Amino acid sequence: MAQQDSRNIPERTATPGVYKRGGGYVVRWKHRGQSQKRLFSTYSEAREFKRGLHGAAKQQTTKQTVADYFEGWIDSYRGRTKRGLDEETRIEYRRSFEHHVLPQLGRQRLRDVGSRDISNWFATLENKGVHGPTILKAKRALSVMLATAAQQGDIHPTRRSAFGTCPLRGPCRHRSSSGGS
Repeated sequence: MAQQDSRNIPERTATPGVYKRGGGYVVRWKHRGQSQKRLFSTYSEAREFKRGLHGAAKQQTTKQTVADYFEGWIDSYRGRTKRGLDEETRIEYRRSFEHHVLPQLGRQRLRDVGSRDISNWFATLENKGVHGPTILKAKRALSVMLATAAQQGDIHPTRRSAFGTCPLRGPCRHRSSSGGS
């Protein structure tokens, strides 16, 4: 018998791109030429996720730009709860999109927006001196629209998870202390 290495080297499984690592499983894939990986606690979860990745390539998604999708979404969106969407919230979403989302992301196809695009967007807003709470409002509006698009099958659900989280918690981290917030 071969002696097992003390390092935690992933073992191949019967599913290509799914590896056993310690007590869990790792799924590896490429997106836009960049290696990606995600951890799962069970083999069946990892396999299902990997199958979804292959389905994403075949699944028809919207060819609309962020701006075009937004125009159709903002007036028809009814909220995610029984209470619905307050008109003040709709106005705030529209303002956030028009001032902060559409200038940078509006011409991109919705289905192609990824985590790198979002990170660049956050950095651009910070560099322009946009205040942290304003960035968070714009992030919230974009996140709600992406969640709706994923729920309706207009983008693959993994596109929404690529959105990640806003790097802002309190004052902007990337700005110098003399830059204000």
